[in-house]
Amino acid sequence: MTDSGVLFGRADSDTQTSISLLMRAKARDDVAWFQLVQLFSPLVYHWCRQWGLNSHDSENVAQDVFAVVSAKLKDFEKRPHTGAFRGWLKQITRRKLIDFSRAAQGRPRAIGGSNGYALAATAAVVDNDDSVSREIQFLYERAVTIIRGRFSERDWKAFYEFVVNGRSSKEIAAELDMSVNSVYLAKSRILSVLRAEFAGLIEGFDSDSSS
Repeated sequence: MTDSGVLFGRADSDTQTSISLLMRAKARDDVAWFQLVQLFSPLVYHWCRQWGLNSHDSENVAQDVFAVVSAKLKDFEKRPHTGAFRGWLKQITRRKLIDFSRAAQGRPRAIGGSNGYALAATAAVVDNDDSVSREIQFLYERAVTIIRGRFSERDWKAFYEFVVNGRSSKEIAAELDMSVNSVYLAKSRILSVLRAEFAGLIEGFDSDSSS
């Protein structure tokens, strides 16, 4: 698979950009909100499971997290460092996990009890390079899935084989009966949509980032 740094490279600017998913969600657009939840809810669920919650409790905490996100999203402002939204979401998840552990006092839980949950939550807030890389790659793959239906099957396959699987443009063009230039155009169009749609949400998709 191609390195994520290449995946996030600057796309050509010939495709008209749209208002980002983040901005539309902040404006209370229902479709944008659904897509934002679709993008991030598996990651929140993963954090909860990683920190020791069972499947049912993880789903409940995730619902609580997105209730807070819905209420506070209009006030969210991207800070001048990478991972701002993901970090903000993780902090909300941490607080909800601690709330959960406090509410669970006196009820039997996994090894470590409610204090174990709180300690796990505190420790898990600190990102390391490996976890950040995996989380960004996961979000990229989710984003790609969300926009897939906007493009023809041939353009999509050209993009996927070229950018994700790292095959040569000549090989893809011959296989799909299209010109090499068309392969590059498909890549450009799809990357432009990804950058416009997910700016401010996924590291590497901000309009001022470079290749």
